[in-house]
Amino acid sequence: MREIAIYSAIGLWGVVLLCLSVVTIRYRITARWLVISWMGLPVRWLRLTNIGQITVQRRFWVERWHNSLSPGNRYLLLEKKFGLLCRHLAITPRNHLIFKAELEAARQHRLNAIAAASRDAPTEMPRTSAPSPTSR
Repeated sequence: MREIAIYSAIGLWGVVLLCLSVVTIRYRITARWLVISWMGLPVRWLRLTNIGQITVQRRFWVERWHNSLSPGNRYLLLEKKFGLLCRHLAITPRNHLIFKAELEAARQHRLNAIAAASRDAPTEMPRTSAPSPTSR
């Protein structure tokens, strides 16, 4: 009977620690990605070019990555351009409006870099001057 109490106490502490580990979710913006990490380990990457729109609206069927036990009004909704199951991702950064501005700026910078790279790339490959069998 004592062993059951010990194992259930250990299990209860494990569940409590897992629930409290929600506050260890962090968001980081890189040159190409929005990286969501949990306890220092990256668990979700979202391409900046895949983000269609960033709003503060609430939706029911979303992929939730809250980093607080009561997110309140720190809610940001990222609408993805592509996705099989969930095309919306909800995050709750500490300063959500500042994070939204930084994310939009990084996204626009990435889109401009892609557009500049596609402008500079040659549109046609140069043809070799091999004789054609019909050009005699």
